Amino acid sequence: MLIFDSHQVNHHLYSHDKQAYVSITANIVSLSRQTLECCISDITSWCSSRRLQLNAAKIELVWFGSPKCWRNLLTLI
Repeated sequence: MLIFDSHQVNHHLYSHDKQAYVSITANIVSLSRQTLECCISDITSWCSSRRLQLNAAKIELVWFGSPKCWRNLLTLI
C-alpha cells in the first residue's frame, strides 16, 4: 500500500486487519512514534475519502525488545 511505503513503514495486510511496524534502536523512539502517527493519520484520511471508517479504538502500539533494550528505552522516555 502506497501510504505505508511513503512513510517507510513495514506492513502486513490481512482480511480486515492491517499491521504496521518499524524496527528501531532505542535512541530514535520519538521519531519512530511520530512516523507511525503520521502514517495512521494518512490512512485515516484515505479511509474517510472513500467513506470507510478506521476503528481508532482498535489501534494498539506494542514494543518488543530485550531486557537491555528496555532499560535503554526507559532512560530515554
